[in-house]
Amino acid sequence: MDPEVKKPRRLYKGDDTTAALLPPTETLVLQPLAPDSRLPPFLVVQAVSASWKVTDKTLTFVNPLKPAGRQFIDVPKDTALRRLTGRQGEKLLAQYNEWRDGNPASSAMRLDYQVGCDPEIFVVDGDGAVIPAWQFLPAKPTTPLVSEGEQYWDGFQAEFTVQSGNCLSYVIDRIQRGLKLIHAKAIAHDRRARLSLDSVLPVNHDTLASAEEKHVEFGCMPSLNIYGLEGNKRHGRDVPIRFAGGHLHFGCAHHVGEKRPAALANVIKALDSILAVSCVSLFANQDNPVRREYYGLPGEYRLPKHGIEYRTLSNAWLAHPVITNLVYDLARRCVDYGYAGLESWKATQEETVAIITNHDVVGARAVLARNESTWKKLLSGNAYYEGRYSYDRAYNAVMQGMESIVKDPGDLVGNWGLRDLWTAHCDGPGKNWHNAAVVLDAGGRL
Repeated sequence: MDPEVKKPRRLYKGDDTTAALLPPTETLVLQPLAPDSRLPPFLVVQAVSASWKVTDKTLTFVNPLKPAGRQFIDVPKDTALRRLTGRQGEKLLAQYNEWRDGNPASSAMRLDYQVGCDPEIFVVDGDGAVIPAWQFLPAKPTTPLVSEGEQYWDGFQAEFTVQSGNCLSYVIDRIQRGLKLIHAKAIAHDRRARLSLDSVLPVNHDTLASAEEKHVEFGCMPSLNIYGLEGNKRHGRDVPIRFAGGHLHFGCAHHVGEKRPAALANVIKALDSILAVSCVSLFANQDNPVRREYYGLPGEYRLPKHGIEYRTLSNAWLAHPVITNLVYDLARRCVDYGYAGLESWKATQEETVAIITNHDVVGARAVLARNESTWKKLLSGNAYYEGRYSYDRAYNAVMQGMESIVKDPGDLVGNWGLRDLWTAHCDGPGKNWHNAAVVLDAGGRL
């Protein structure tokens, strides 16, 4: 053979296309049809987006032959590509999936969205009896909420909204402000009033019988459930207990929602199997499974305009800013993990549902031990958990319960500095994982 004549490059079975015609968020195995020194022989494209140049597209891809992380490249819109549909495509996709499932933080794209919340909390008097929140807070406003959020009654519970944001530290600043304002209004009403971390409490029978309908009825907007589960549907006046939830909001409507049912199901199930199971262990001594006879079941959510409201968790994550940081950080990674369709978490759906429903701490810790490596990898790339702040410490706190790092989870006034000056960006002493490291490294608790 003439040494100057090169053997033609083999093209594998597939459908020819161009960069301009690639779908924006579908995982594809591609082979460039024209030689391009910038591109590997094959690409697994995770996303396609607009480039800074109108003539180009930006490809987010992984080299399936040498997977080491996501890469980005701008290519002309008319770049010829082949979408592999045969055995070679299947082989390369399998190689990519194996790497992806073993490296959840490196492979799952970090979605761009804001987070917020509307947690509930009980206020009790000096004897521990619930003070109905309508006695010291206004009704929920019907006009758009002001930028810093509002505090209002939701039946017997106090509730507050938090302005959403991309920066978790500023969101936690706003959570502290909401708690501080509720505490101040409660103290003005009853000087012995205090905030309670209990998620289930009895209410006064006489008050339940005599209160206005609007004060005792349960929420009028029903929840959705990814597994089709339903709680006890009784009228509020017939239920002598009340419940406090800690609903997390993710502004990811452009990624997940009714128009993307598969992605929605994956995200809710990831939040259940990883986050909610972690919270069963973390809040072993705080959560009360009675709440889930009525609501907060596994798989429970709503679809507001901004994205997802995840309704399974109690309000126990309000115990301390460091705990709030951990729950949110893990939650955001679960959304990314679920959206990417990762399947490395080892637990069945039935196991997950039973653990959450029954508050099975032993079962939760068995699942977490089984998935220790994946759990820690989910937090990789977050500086607050690297090095001396270590994934090990966060994992151990979840496995041992939050009392292992927080002296008194019920001391909301002290833990959140509600009588002190608060340092913005959640940067006060011991208020985030970075600043808490000094105390925890010395064997102390927050």
